[in-house]
Amino acid sequence: MLEINFQNIRPYNGGSREAFEELCCQIFHRLSNSSIPNFQLPKDSQFQRFRGAGGDGGVEAIWILPNGNRWGLQAKYFDKLENSQFNQMKDSLETAVKNHPEIIKYIFCIPLDPTGKKAEGKRGKSKTERLEELKSENINLSIEFWTESLLRNYLLAVDSNGGLRRYWFDREVMTNDWLKQQLNGAEAQAGKRYSPQLSVNVPAFDALNAFAIQDSWKAKFERYFEEFTENLQRWNSHVKNSSDLPQNSHQIIENITNQLIYLKDVFSRDYKFSIDVQAISLEFSNLIEDTTEAEKIFLDNLLEKYGKNADTVAFRQF
Repeated sequence: MLEINFQNIRPYNGGSREAFEELCCQIFHRLSNSSIPNFQLPKDSQFQRFRGAGGDGGVEAIWILPNGNRWGLQAKYFDKLENSQFNQMKDSLETAVKNHPEIIKYIFCIPLDPTGKKAEGKRGKSKTERLEELKSENINLSIEFWTESLLRNYLLAVDSNGGLRRYWFDREVMTNDWLKQQLNGAEAQAGKRYSPQLSVNVPAFDALNAFAIQDSWKAKFERYFEEFTENLQRWNSHVKNSSDLPQNSHQIIENITNQLIYLKDVFSRDYKFSIDVQAISLEFSNLIEDTTEAEKIFLDNLLEKYGKNADTVAFRQF
């Protein structure tokens, strides 16, 4: 079982601090679907994530309740709790209240557990007492501290399939050495049945090539794109004279042309350019629907002009 050690979290977007912030926000977001007693959000609450060093306004993320009140979260990637850390927490709290006066609950995420109350006669206050003191100084605001143990429990609660834990704490995920081990293991298991000369193309192989943007995939993509461009030019030459087209096809022809131009623009961008897959899928669905409708319009027009025997190979050749 993976050890959940926040000091060994996988670096993200620049470092471990950013990784801890992101994980805390993921837990904060996913807890809305849990049965944790003190985290019951009203229906239709909205989640917002803030990013940027020094630009989060005292919160990494917030939940906006339907009545306008807010719950805020601030992650502090501390390795100790001394005067400097407590001052940072106070500064963040003041900034959050100033920028988000609607906040009624404020949560600090800290990757360590504070020391307990000191024995009688010992000088100074314990870390737990100082945290409680911070609460008491802000009586109009509910303040919670998600320390190491509580964060670990919440992570287990929202990560039933283990995906978050594997990503953030398993340093062997998809490294070159890990992949080599898996290949060697598969080869050993196959035994004499394995032959390096035997290669079978399967859809998963193409998907992995595309995911890794391999040269073979780029070459195939460029061939498809060239064919797509040629077909678009052919399409434009066929529909450029609207007077030659059925009257009831003009709008749908325009729709199809615009969809094809949009897709050409998307696929002409750099391979690493981020695209909206859902939007493109919807565009393809609309394109298929429109071309099906256009085909029906053209077929009806053909039969109306030349009779029911017009849609034959012999007639088309004629």
